[in-house]
Amino acid sequence: TDAPVEVFVWHEGVPFSIEELLVHCGYDPDTSVETTDLDSFFRPVTTLHEWHGPEEQERVKRFSALRDLLQAELSDIEVYRVGAITIDVYVVGRDWYGNHLGIATHVVET
Repeated sequence: TDAPVEVFVWHEGVPFSIEELLVHCGYDPDTSVETTDLDSFFRPVTTLHEWHGPEEQERVKRFSALRDLLQAELSDIEVYRVGAITIDVYVVGRDWYGNHLGIATHVVET
């Protein structure tokens, strides 16, 4: 989808965990959560194909730059996929100060 990519910062006063994220964001505690690594998450949007036109090539560059920035600035990065079909995605790592932050977006899988 063309869902926005937003900055995610954990300011909740409790240590970050996926369980706390579910509570804070109003998910049912039984909501399915999958984890994946950063490269696997970004692979579909950072792989350049010969059939890509200028717009797709630019999109690949932007997503590659975002992935590289996250890798350079965050440690212990985890990708959490919350829900099914319409999936909320949280890419969360730690900054130099130990704060949890990253990006959030949505994907749709049918």
